[in-house]
Amino acid sequence: MRIRCVNVTSETWNYNLTGQVDFAKVKATVEGDEGTVYLPLSSNGSYTLVRLEVLVCNVRLEEVTL
Repeated sequence: MRIRCVNVTSETWNYNLTGQVDFAKVKATVEGDEGTVYLPLSSNGSYTLVRLEVLVCNVRLEEVTL
């Protein structure tokens, strides 16, 4: 079995947040299923720079004969 990502698209956002931020809560919903992850962030105390990149693709499963 071979697994491939096809029709890959990406979007990027940059955020400059004021103050110290310890984590980002990221919530995603795919075909009605929800999931949440907490991503740790590092800041210098007065501001936090965040770059968010989201990749979306279709997954293709292919049979491989040996």
